[in-house]
Amino acid sequence: MKFSRFADYLERLEKTSKRLEMFEILSDLFKNSSKEEIDKMIYFCQEQLLPPFSGLELGMAEKLIVKAIAKVCGTAEKNVHALYKKLGDLGLVIEQLYKKKPVTLIKPKSLSVEEVYEELVKIAKIGGEGSVDKKINLLAGLFSNCSAKEALYIARFVLGRLRLGIGDPTIMDSLSKAFTGAREFRVEIERAYNLCSDLGLVAKTLAEKGERGIKKFEIKVGSPVRMALAERLPSAEDILKKIGKCAVETKYDGLRCISGFTSIYVKERGLLPVSNVKVGDFILTHNGKFKKVIAKNKRVIGKKERIFKFQTYLGNEFKITEGHRILCNINNKIKWLSVEKIPEKSEVIFPLPKLQKQITPKKVTLRTISNYQKTFQLNTAFFRFLGYWIGDGYSNEYNATNRIGLLFNAKTEEKLCEEYKKLIGKEFAISNFGQSTHNGAIQLYWEDKPFLHWLSHNFRQKWKKGWKGKTLPEWFFSISKEQFLAFLNGWIEADGHTDKLNRTAITTKEASLAVYSQLTGLNFGVIIGIKKIIINDTTYYKLIITKNERKARIKESKVFVKILRKKELSRIGKNREVDPRQVVYNLQVEDDESYCTTMCALHNCQIHKQGNEIEIFSRNQERMTHMFPDIVAGIRKQVSAKTAILEGEAVAFNEETEELFPFQVTITRKRKYDITERVKEFPLILFSFDLLYADGRDLTQEPYEKRIEKLHKIIRKGQTIRFAERIITDNSKKIEEFFEENVEKGAEGIIAKRLDAVYQAGARNFNWIKLKRSYRGELQDTIDVVIVGYIRGRGARAKFGIGALLGAVYDEKADEFKSIAKIGSGLTEEKWVEIRKILDKNKLDKKAGRVDSVLEADVWVQPKIVFTVMADEITKSPIHTAGKQGDEPGFALRFPRIQGWIRPDKKPEDATSVKEISEMFKMQKKVKTISFGA
Repeated sequence: MKFSRFADYLERLEKTSKRLEMFEILSDLFKNSSKEEIDKMIYFCQEQLLPPFSGLELGMAEKLIVKAIAKVCGTAEKNVHALYKKLGDLGLVIEQLYKKKPVTLIKPKSLSVEEVYEELVKIAKIGGEGSVDKKINLLAGLFSNCSAKEALYIARFVLGRLRLGIGDPTIMDSLSKAFTGAREFRVEIERAYNLCSDLGLVAKTLAEKGERGIKKFEIKVGSPVRMALAERLPSAEDILKKIGKCAVETKYDGLRCISGFTSIYVKERGLLPVSNVKVGDFILTHNGKFKKVIAKNKRVIGKKERIFKFQTYLGNEFKITEGHRILCNINNKIKWLSVEKIPEKSEVIFPLPKLQKQITPKKVTLRTISNYQKTFQLNTAFFRFLGYWIGDGYSNEYNATNRIGLLFNAKTEEKLCEEYKKLIGKEFAISNFGQSTHNGAIQLYWEDKPFLHWLSHNFRQKWKKGWKGKTLPEWFFSISKEQFLAFLNGWIEADGHTDKLNRTAITTKEASLAVYSQLTGLNFGVIIGIKKIIINDTTYYKLIITKNERKARIKESKVFVKILRKKELSRIGKNREVDPRQVVYNLQVEDDESYCTTMCALHNCQIHKQGNEIEIFSRNQERMTHMFPDIVAGIRKQVSAKTAILEGEAVAFNEETEELFPFQVTITRKRKYDITERVKEFPLILFSFDLLYADGRDLTQEPYEKRIEKLHKIIRKGQTIRFAERIITDNSKKIEEFFEENVEKGAEGIIAKRLDAVYQAGARNFNWIKLKRSYRGELQDTIDVVIVGYIRGRGARAKFGIGALLGAVYDEKADEFKSIAKIGSGLTEEKWVEIRKILDKNKLDKKAGRVDSVLEADVWVQPKIVFTVMADEITKSPIHTAGKQGDEPGFALRFPRIQGWIRPDKKPEDATSVKEISEMFKMQKKVKTISFGA
């Protein structure tokens, strides 16, 4: 087929947004294509030269394409830039310039699809010295043999902005119609695609060998298999009801960033980074007293100054400079030592806080000008209620309701609800309660505006137009031990649990709430450890109520605390952990600014072995072999099969603690240099969990148990390749215990697998079910959304030109992206600026053909960028199209916020599906409304 005719098809595709018309156009295109060119057409429609695992990319940025256009059109680059700025599309630029070119007697060569494709491959393969100029010249030469329309689509393809609005499902439907006359054969085409991750190869096989060739399609070592996907369920009981006795494996966490800061407790401002402390603040100092900051000095660290990182049982990690003296207990001798001389596993000593006592009233009387008056006692009953409300209560003025409420588990806490109903009625003279049950939660609520305002003023943080979060007031330090224990008891009833070490623990998002409770507890001999944990890029604080003296103890007005970790930070080499520009601060204590550590993991990597040739692919079919020479060496040494395809998770693992190991390195292993140094410092372990192929035999149709049995036979004992930890059980309690153990070690959760299930490549079903760590009041899981547009900034964000992102999820049946949320939080100011620049490179004149949205974006973009989002819950909304059917409203995310940054490992079609959203909506746990106005 001539490329000019192919360009006509592309133009027809671009002009329609109707799925049926696209289907018919593609079917006709494939029907009229030859066996030699159909794979090239598929790749072109997918905007790639070859599948991602080939690693072949054109490698031409905008400025190089501008040079090629200027060269072939005989104009200055500045003229091309000016027109590009006006039109926003280099394809339209070259089309317009072509139309202005003088007519010549020499007609351009009529190129075929194959010739254009081969020329583009030649450009992609050019490397070495002078490669940039060679690429420009070849592209200009290709343009010179094209018509204006052909040049338009070639320019867009090279830039990666073809704008056809078609996805793989539409292509597969069209292939089925073209070669069989109906869509039904799509199932077989998709099965073949899932086995090889190469839709061009599948199309070529169909054209050459027909339906029989597709049905006989088998996996091949070297071509990544599209990985099986897991469904979600909210509990162990639900898993067992669905699949019965099953294998339960550890689900390891992916790339995540754990932030910490040297914390200073500031009176009336809470826990803050030292960089945010101001002159005039009163801070809690090393002698246990609040003192005024009279000066704040900062300096750049010295060129040879050593920096140490510490973590104790009482709180988060912090960094400190050499020479700083700390009071320690060394072999039962108390002495001051410089930080660099303190042995690991020793104890550091802090004085008990000498907090200034305030007068705590025995009762509170509330009055208003409208003759309202209420008096209640600040007794143990009140503090028990307060503890429960802090953990599982809310207060808001939504729709002028002035509600105060508590939430209880409908299955297990009915009696507790009645108990609190009586307590509230007696203590606060409330008789008119509201009560409802929704999503497994009992809501007990009442209206009392003056009490709501008093409660919020004292126990919530003031925030612009209202309140947010929970906190404790300064006068709380002055309560009695009985009152504090009553408060703690109520909080445990609401949010407490017993962990695997039989410790009572409470989890909260509020740093100041955690520290206030810890400081108050120390007054009464109650030691509360604080462990900072990151769940889906959200920070939580786990309060551990100590029952023994192994990690902390109180003696003679001092707190003796074990050092959990001490490490000197590296200042040299590529892996340095100290920025030479870093500043340190001198206040009453000396600390420095925030820092970041990263856990590196390669989710669901797939290993292909053919003799000594090893390839490693990511779940997105990207070749990652160069990043993991340690895994490659381990495979060669430990896998006995001559040919094999196995799946596993590569993680950094701390042998001593059996925990996933945090270290100061990001996913920069993607770089092709300095890998050897990183391997030595941060070796990885591959936890293998499935075998798809071994010694010429396809195992995907074998049941899970047989695949695992074969996996154990082909892997020899060694240090690098290990088996994923798992249990086989039909006991929900054992599953819950296994889940808790794994989360405690830092894993993401667990995954249950049906024992008799075959391996269904690329399919998401209940053969595999994941149970991830979550916290009540939020969704069971994060959601991956693809960005389809953005709304320009207003108010404070006007200067950025972007205020919110329009996020969508993927509708597999329609092959469309359906809107689900406007997302305006989760990014720093710097990141908002950066994301706008990235999105503007993909902006469109109108909404993309595959996007279904009622909401209008100020700027539409190609659906390419994927973000992970956390939200409080999934609701129904008429303004979003995800799951919308007829007059039924669509799904929407309540309080969505971005977690982390762009997901480069995910394609748009890897975004959460509408079907998954529907399932998550059904199994949604009880919602905790604790934010003002929620």
